[in-house]
This record gives sequence, structure tokens and C-alpha cells, in this order.
Amino acid sequence: MKNIIITSKINYDKNYQINFSIEKNWLDYFKDKKINLISTNDYLFKKRNIKLYNPSALILHGGNDIYFSKKDKINFLRKKIDSEILKYAIKKKIPILGVCYGFQLIANFFKVKMKLSSKHIKSKHNIDIREFNENKRKNIIGVNSFHKCVVKNLPSHFKYLSYCSDGSVEMALSKKYRILVTMFHPERKNIGQKKLDQLIFEHLKIK
Repeated sequence: MKNIIITSKINYDKNYQINFSIEKNWLDYFKDKKINLISTNDYLFKKRNIKLYNPSALILHGGNDIYFSKKDKINFLRKKIDSEILKYAIKKKIPILGVCYGFQLIANFFKVKMKLSSKHIKSKHNIDIREFNENKRKNIIGVNSFHKCVVKNLPSHFKYLSYCSDGSVEMALSKKYRILVTMFHPERKNIGQKKLDQLIFEHLKIK
């Protein structure tokens, strides 16, 4: 069994208590895989207990707003925790998957400028993922979109795998840091899901 750390979404409950959570979609996504999904929390971050789990990969998943777009206590806490775990994963050279918020956090980590856009909130669009191109044929996948920020440029060590029609990056890969980023949610149903899963599982070294 492999241990994979997945960062938690952070929010307040009705009693104004802080909660750490992950979507059930992620549990369903990996239900047939021999892995342990370990969600993060403030204790795991503060006590530096990450190394005790000897994780084989890191998933920075969606939820919350990136701190630069909404500066509040919750978003600051998530940025603090996730940034520390991201540094650990880069240092240990383990595969990293950044999804939606995770993509934005990674972009921010590499000091990439982002812009706010209302066109990607609760919408769907088609993308062509180049990584799957065989004999230069296009592989069109219909993906979901739930993000407020867009990224149009990444550091040179990233290879662009897919763009949206407005020129924003939907998917990219950094072999140097073993980072795969997607602005859409692979754990939620997309058109062409099988090919998408193939790339995700291959990157995370999951059979």
C-alpha cells in the first residue's frame, strides 16, 4: 500500500469552528487503487509529522480561494499549510498533483502572476490534451471549470499540455519538479475521463 497525502479544504462550521475536509469524490476516484489517502490538518503541519507517513505522492486539491484573491484567515491558514507540504514534496522529489486551487497555489509558489476571471466559474469547455496525441491526432476532452483565477504563463520548466480558448492554461507538467497541474477537477466526471485518468495515475505512479 502506498501513502498519498491529500491536502484538506478548510472552512468554518455553523459554530464557527475550523474544519478540515476532502470531497468524497476523491475517495471514489481512488477506490480501486491500493493506496492510503491521508488528509492534512493543522496538527500534521505543525508537528512535522508528514515524514512519518513516508508519502509516495502529494495531491493539492480544490476548495478555498487562493489567498491573493481573498485575504482572510481561512485562506491564509490553507496557504500556510499547503505551501509547507509542497516544499516538503519538492525536496523529497515525490510526484505532485495540483488541482484547481492546487494549481493556483503552485503558480503562486513559483511567483506566477494570475488574473481574476468570471468566465471559468461553474462552466464547462473542451480542451485538447497534447500528451495523448498519437500521430498528431487531437484528443478532445470536455472538462468542468470552477475557478476564479486564470494562469497564462508558467516558468520555463513547465510543458503546456492544454489551453482553454481564452489562452489560459488548463494543464501543464514540470518534469523537473515532478508536478502535474490541472485547472479542472479530474476527480469529478469529465468527457474523456479514461484518457485523463491514464495520465493522472501514470504521473502519481499508481497502478
